[in-house]
Amino acid sequence: MATATATVDDPVVPQVVDPATDEPGSDGRPVREWTMHPWQLKGFMATERFVVFPAGRRCGKSEFAVMWVLERYREARMRGTKGVIWIVYPTYQIARTAWRKFKRLAPRGWVSQYLGTEQSPQAIILRGGVTIEFRSGANPGSLVGEGLLAAWVDECGEIKERVWGESLRPTLADHIAPALLTGTPKGHNWFWREFQRGWDPGFKDVASLGLSQAQGVPTHENPYLDPEEVEAMGRDLSKRLHDQEVLAKFLTKEGAVFNIERAREKGLRYSTKPTAALGIDIARRMDFTVMIGMDRDFGVTHFERFNNIDWPLQKGRIERAWLKLDRPAIVIDATGVGDAFTQELQYMGLPVEPFVFTAISKRQLVESLAVALDTATITLPDEPVLLNELEAFDMTALPSGNVRYSAPEGQHDDCVCSLGMALRGAMRYGDLGITIGRIQ
Repeated sequence: MATATATVDDPVVPQVVDPATDEPGSDGRPVREWTMHPWQLKGFMATERFVVFPAGRRCGKSEFAVMWVLERYREARMRGTKGVIWIVYPTYQIARTAWRKFKRLAPRGWVSQYLGTEQSPQAIILRGGVTIEFRSGANPGSLVGEGLLAAWVDECGEIKERVWGESLRPTLADHIAPALLTGTPKGHNWFWREFQRGWDPGFKDVASLGLSQAQGVPTHENPYLDPEEVEAMGRDLSKRLHDQEVLAKFLTKEGAVFNIERAREKGLRYSTKPTAALGIDIARRMDFTVMIGMDRDFGVTHFERFNNIDWPLQKGRIERAWLKLDRPAIVIDATGVGDAFTQELQYMGLPVEPFVFTAISKRQLVESLAVALDTATITLPDEPVLLNELEAFDMTALPSGNVRYSAPEGQHDDCVCSLGMALRGAMRYGDLGITIGRIQ
């Protein structure tokens, strides 16, 4: 069994020497010193062929990975072996981070040439006939080539399984080459299965670094981070995202955003308190217009969902709901055709705050809603359509490194968006800067 648990308290500083002579430099000092925290050292000292290192954000996995790659080069140079080492990544941003770390950590005299730029890294030519190449994991067909001396695959949870199984793994066979697999856990996918092998006595060539079979190395295990900063990271995330992104837990439902179990435990019911805000997500044909009311204590007071209704009739229906709920503030989708529709409501005298959906604004809205659900701040009604949308809503990692929040293909997210806007209005109750009164 090749698992690793850290017990060392103090950082360790391995001495890195010139692979051509395996001796210190002319001044009697090592060429470079690398400072490692205990978990990085465990991975660096592992003798197993495959090292699997799932970790939370800012845990130091990429820093460690660069040192691991350079150590594989040093070993190849000592053997007199020439060849290629691949760094495989899902996004250019990750490649740029690695590029900067190589420039900082590579001992003097090891690098002959850097090819490309930080914005578009291509390769690093090392002395002695070894090249480090940067390769994208977006296209499995492009990862077919000569036998590798080693490979580092980063953010494995965002890379397709066939990239590893069909493209990368076979390229390691010629030299029986080692591989390092790093990244933040992303559900029970192939990265999780490789991590499980390190806990199985039958796989003696795999070292898995983590606290348990269900958890990698949490962010707070990095002794170089301020504990208050780590705590602050957690406050800005929902519980599920915190468990995955900071605590490095492999969660069973990959991509799920909302946890409504706390709301179920609290009790599903409508609030009878006055409505403070009305969130409205509009549509005309394909999707649904949804209106959700919320009180100042974040209990849902009103739920209405309809489609295939022309704009004039929708305006009348929205106004009737607003009057029935005693004229609450309104937060409404003003994206696209919603812009003109919102202006018409404003001319009618309704207290409307336009909300334009962009990748950034939707992410902020969704993550605020996720935190509120995790903490049971919101009281939900027993409305199956609303509950089902919340449970089905998921997130997808994009090649750019960003995250897309959306309903699964063929499903809707109108209820989610409306609930998020209602929460936004209730949180800002009395501070929307809107004058109520019909414009003459």
